[in-house]
Amino acid sequence: MPVTIAQAARSKDTAGIRQRRLVDITGPGSYTPGGEALPANQVALGQIEYLTPVVCRNATTGMVMAMYDYVNQKLQYFWFDATAATAHALVEVAGTTNLSAYVGRTEVIGK
Repeated sequence: MPVTIAQAARSKDTAGIRQRRLVDITGPGSYTPGGEALPANQVALGQIEYLTPVVCRNATTGMVMAMYDYVNQKLQYFWFDATAATAHALVEVAGTTNLSAYVGRTEVIGK
């Protein structure tokens, strides 16, 4: 199941030539390494110029960080790795991980 995008209530705004959208992002049922496709038309835009990095939470086990890869038009998910080898870094979520319980709200700006 891919990333699910839902427009938040009263979520559209225009400032000059830029449009803004507030969207709720729900993670995929099986994460693809390198990111999940997020084309601009999925958020009702022609081009994504900025997507605010967002913390997506679930009710029981914690949170993941979602960040947009502008070159490949993909939403990548990272989580905190507390092992000594990575020195407490954010690392990309492993492939096939179920993120469907993780939800976050973010702002998307584009044309």
